[in-house]
Amino acid sequence: MTEDYQITDGRLTISNGTTYIRSQQFAGREDITSVVIPAGVGMMEEECFTECVNLRQCSLPEGLINIGGAAFAGCVELASVNIPDSVRSIDCGAFFSCEKIREIQLPAKLESIGEYSFQNSGIERVCVPATVKEIGDCAFFSCESLVRADVLGPDTRLGTDCFGSSYKLVEGYIAPGYPEGADLAAELLYTLLWCSCPERHGEEISERAKKYIAGHEDIVLERIIKSDNVPAMNRLAQLGLLSPEILNKYIQKALESDRTELTALLLKAKNAAALAEGEFEL
Repeated sequence: MTEDYQITDGRLTISNGTTYIRSQQFAGREDITSVVIPAGVGMMEEECFTECVNLRQCSLPEGLINIGGAAFAGCVELASVNIPDSVRSIDCGAFFSCEKIREIQLPAKLESIGEYSFQNSGIERVCVPATVKEIGDCAFFSCESLVRADVLGPDTRLGTDCFGSSYKLVEGYIAPGYPEGADLAAELLYTLLWCSCPERHGEEISERAKKYIAGHEDIVLERIIKSDNVPAMNRLAQLGLLSPEILNKYIQKALESDRTELTALLLKAKNAAALAEGEFEL
C-alpha cells in the first residue's frame, strides 16, 4: 500500500495508488478539516479517522466497498459525507456521535448496517434500501434529530433498539413491522410508526398494531403528547381506534401541554366517536 498523503491548510489528500486506509492511520488528528480519498481505495479499516474532531467534510470514492468500524466515530464537526453506490457494508459505530451530520443517503445496494453505526448522530431522515439484510443493535439509537425512518425490505432484520430512544421519530414505513422479541418500548415505537402509514402494511402487522393500541391506550397517548406526534394522532383519529373515555382524559392533557394541533385532533376523534355511538343507538 502506498501511504503517501499530503495535508495543506487542513485538507488531507491521499495519494493515487492507495488501495486501503489502514486502522487508526489518521485517528485523533486535529489538523485535518477535510479529506479527499482517490478512486482505487476499496476499504477503510476500523478507526481510520476516529476522533478527528475538526474534520468537517469527507469525499469518499466510487469503488469503496466497506466503511470500517468506528471509521468516523467522534468526528463531532463532520457535517458532510457522501456514501458511494459501491459501498456494501457500514460497520459497527462507523458514524457514532457524528452530531452535525444531518443528511445521509444510503446506497441502493447496501447490505448491512452495523450496530451503533449512527448512534448519537445528528441525522434527521434515513431510508434503508431493501437490499439491507440487517440493521444492527442500536444502529440509530438516541438520534435526537431523527424524525423519519423508512426500512424498505420486508426481510430486513431489525436489531434490538436500532431506533430506540430517538424520541422525535414520528414517521416512517418499517416494512418488517416489528423486530423479533420486541419489548414494550419497541412495541410502542413500531406501533406509532405504523400509525403514520397503516395502509402500507399487511394484515398481520396491522392487527398487531391495533391490538397494542387497544391494550395500551394510556401509553400510546402519553407518548404522542410528549413527542407532539401529530402524524400518529391524525391517523388514530381517522381510524377511530381510541375509546371515548380515554379521549376525554387526554384532551385535557393536550390542552395543558399547549399541544394545539393534537388537541384539535383529539376533539375530532371524540366527535367522530360520539357520532358513531349515536348512529349505532338509532
